[in-house]
Amino acid sequence: MNEKVKYVLLVILIILIAINPSIKDFKEHLSLRSDDYPKRENNFFICSIYSNYGVTYFAIAGNFFKITHHYKLDITQIREDALKTQADSASLMSDTSDTFHGRISGSAFAERIKSRFPEYQAIDNAVLIRKVIEKYPDYKDKIDTLR
Repeated sequence: MNEKVKYVLLVILIILIAINPSIKDFKEHLSLRSDDYPKRENNFFICSIYSNYGVTYFAIAGNFFKITHHYKLDITQIREDALKTQADSASLMSDTSDTFHGRISGSAFAERIKSRFPEYQAIDNAVLIRKVIEKYPDYKDKIDTLR
């Protein structure tokens, strides 16, 4: 290889290393709150792999590209602050227009969660309900999963 080609490749490599997106860049790209915790899965110095709520992104030269479209819902990903507090619990169950004998239908409950957390839109209602009930058993008696 001639010297000019080696020099150009070295310059490109240095530039890619310098502009490899950081976790801060990833949060800004997704417009995440400061208390969200996306994860850098791999750092290859010239590029990185990030994940957020089961969606994987390839990052290079300041750009992010979604590389997986499957959503896996890890029970730890359900925000503690949204489902644990009394206020949020009351707000998820407060509207009685879709309740039957004090129980909310499973689909209505899932839609309430999805309306508050758009990142769960692609997750099947049954999976979302099951994960919420596993994490917060108190909801089990309030959700009518048969409707």
